[in-house]
Amino acid sequence: MDLDEEFIAAARPTRAHPPPRLPEPDWAAARDAANLYRNTIDLDQTDPQLRDALASLWGGEPGGYTRAERVVLLVLRRIYPHQTSSAAVMRAVAADVALAEAARILLESLPYILSSDGSLRQRQFFLHSQPDTRTWYVPPTPQLAEIEMLGRMACLASDDEYAELVSVVRTAAPQLPPVYRAAFALALPDSPELSHELITEFAGEDQPWVSWLQATATDPDLIEKARAVQTHRGVPVFADDVALVNALVVNRGSAAVPVLTPYAAHTTAAAALARIGLPDALRALAGVAGTSKDHQQLLRRAIKRWPAAAVAGLTQAVGDGGHNAAATRVLLVDLAARKPGLVAAVRPWLTGAAGTALDDVTQQLSADYDEASLDELPRVLTDPHHEDPAAFPAKLPKLPSFWNPRAWQRPMLHTGRVLPLVAVDHLGAMLAFHTGDGHYPGIADVKQACTSDSLAGFGWDMFTAWLNAGAPSKDSWAMRSLGPLGNDDTARRFTPLVRAWPGQAFRKRAVAGLDVLADIGSDVALMLLNGIAANLKFKALQDRARDKIDQIAAGRGLTTAQLEDRLVPDLGLDTNGTLLLNFGPRQFRVGFDERLKPFVRNLDGARLKELPKARRDDDAELAGAATARWKALKADARTVSGQQLLRLELAMGAHRRWDLADFEPFLARHPLVRHLVRRLMWAVYTEAGTVERCFRVAEDGQYTDADDEPVALPGDALIGLPHPLEISADDRTAFGQLFTDYELLQPFPQLDRDTYRLTDAERAATELNRWADLNIPVGKINGLTSRGWQRGAFIRELLKPLPDGWIAVAALSDGYATEIAHSYPKQITRLYIDTPDRRTPDRHTFGELDDITASELIRDLEALRG
Repeated sequence: MDLDEEFIAAARPTRAHPPPRLPEPDWAAARDAANLYRNTIDLDQTDPQLRDALASLWGGEPGGYTRAERVVLLVLRRIYPHQTSSAAVMRAVAADVALAEAARILLESLPYILSSDGSLRQRQFFLHSQPDTRTWYVPPTPQLAEIEMLGRMACLASDDEYAELVSVVRTAAPQLPPVYRAAFALALPDSPELSHELITEFAGEDQPWVSWLQATATDPDLIEKARAVQTHRGVPVFADDVALVNALVVNRGSAAVPVLTPYAAHTTAAAALARIGLPDALRALAGVAGTSKDHQQLLRRAIKRWPAAAVAGLTQAVGDGGHNAAATRVLLVDLAARKPGLVAAVRPWLTGAAGTALDDVTQQLSADYDEASLDELPRVLTDPHHEDPAAFPAKLPKLPSFWNPRAWQRPMLHTGRVLPLVAVDHLGAMLAFHTGDGHYPGIADVKQACTSDSLAGFGWDMFTAWLNAGAPSKDSWAMRSLGPLGNDDTARRFTPLVRAWPGQAFRKRAVAGLDVLADIGSDVALMLLNGIAANLKFKALQDRARDKIDQIAAGRGLTTAQLEDRLVPDLGLDTNGTLLLNFGPRQFRVGFDERLKPFVRNLDGARLKELPKARRDDDAELAGAATARWKALKADARTVSGQQLLRLELAMGAHRRWDLADFEPFLARHPLVRHLVRRLMWAVYTEAGTVERCFRVAEDGQYTDADDEPVALPGDALIGLPHPLEISADDRTAFGQLFTDYELLQPFPQLDRDTYRLTDAERAATELNRWADLNIPVGKINGLTSRGWQRGAFIRELLKPLPDGWIAVAALSDGYATEIAHSYPKQITRLYIDTPDRRTPDRHTFGELDDITASELIRDLEALRG
């Protein structure tokens, strides 16, 4: 344990660790605070029990108060908490009475509240009691400063005084709301039975305050019951309270670890765990190290302070798996390389996955690598100045303290030999040297000489070590290097970090992360970048991602929509849009449903719920590779599916047209998108924009008409997704029957889509007010982003791009922050049309919109009903 005086002083006191002193009672401050309300409270309407006490309180001198006056002081303080400290008032109230009597006065004050007679203009209020405890004020957490002060005084009381106080609290308990009983239990930690009784009584009722009793309970089974109680998002938990967390560690020592471990993502709990030199504490910290920079610093500090516990704890964390396991392994390899003696000492104590993980690390560090000789290396790895002597500094840059390539995956030449460490150091120097035009030119020679997978693995380990070191900005080249070194897997692992960083106050790092994805440049990387541009709650980063996509499109001579067509990965599918998963004796074929969710069939055509597990008679190596391929495919499909469904649905409403040269390779023949295309009805359009002929794409790739007969499309055809407002009734019926016959569900409503028309008055109007009286939950408003609407971090309006460069603006009754999930419902006060610069002096009328655009706008907002 590493507990300094500051940590102990911040802990909530107990009788074993009492406070050094109590604050002096301040009667004058208490009386002055009460006098502030003499023109606000109506004595005639106030309960008789308090009326006389209020009058005498306002006219008397400080000190020497009657019992009733003391009750009034506590009531006023609780109603007007901004005026003076309730703890100070409690201290004054209890200054010259016995501790048990002070508790009775406090208990007597709790039922009183402040109410208004409705004449708000005159600000007349009155005090009255509430006999029914169900109508009492319920604090969001079981904490009241008056009760806590009573507990502090109890720490200094004699045994007899303390026992009498507990008896008074127990006697009053049946008349108290449970959350007040919990506040007393937290304030009297030397009587854990108070917490135990409450957990036993209320754990099954999902009362959030029950979880706070973990701080004072001592029975492991009851602590687990309290932990299992659900807490509401946005409501504080005990693990955020420094006084309670520190007291838990001070009073219970190592027994605090299992209590705090589920809350390790909370900074206060993590800071306490970092002071406990046990493997389980380090294991918990490693599991949440990616939460924030503070968590990473706490983990590094704990590793330095407790290296032996760190070897065991990090190893267990690696064995646990999870999203932080890879980063933890980099830390473990680095620590094992520096402290080999500790590895040998700890290994006998580890079993199962943890033991295997440490053996793998030991094997990596002791491996006899088949290193390439210097004459096998590209010249730039033996002499970094060779590529560009004028640009590269004469003295190689000093590599940072986290540089430890012995602990990372080594880059491998195409010959199968790895780079010697001296060459890896030269590679590091080149990566650290960032020219004005980008990366040092010699990196291209290294990429040509080494396998892409080994460079990607090396780059990720280096990046992870940089993160583990606190991501120092002067060494941010370690992140930029993911661009030239990374591959599709790098992009998949990196993108969730980029999406999360703005919420962790790493905005600049997130923006730089967009450049990394662009530098990787593969279809998968650009698809993930486009996903950030399409949907992210952090508007500033989303806008930067959009700009990046627009720049990439312009650089290729394409529109953004045309680039998006080209960014859809094929996921390794064959030309028929399928994939064979080979187990040796058994094989399975992959298909996709209307939402691009993959499924498998056996070779007899039967659809299976899931890819089967390998059997003894299967080829273990083939089955393992096929299972890994299946898992990766499902993950990629989840990323792609939402983007593609929305893209095509919005294209239908936006009158998007494709020429045949783009339609066939990027839609009809694309290995993945074809699964959506064949479930939709398509049309050839005239130059005037009217439907000339409808068709569908059959499973074999043929174009067929309403009679399911093959049709040929002209070479200059303009193709689009027809909206139901432009589809004839006969075509809708005929194609609907074809989809039914072939058991094809549409990926989104097309043939049976709800449509809407503007009234004559609405066509002449510049605003629509259909939804002004509709109370819309915030969650539904946020859901509009899945329909192509855009919003900022603090929402006052939502925007949707329209054809012809216009935008629709839905103004809200008042704003809210995106992270507030339980905000009050809003109203869409008006919908109007504007231009992107928002400077249109004269608003457009809705009659200027085409019927499809108007229908789609109304449909979006009508979906908010119900």
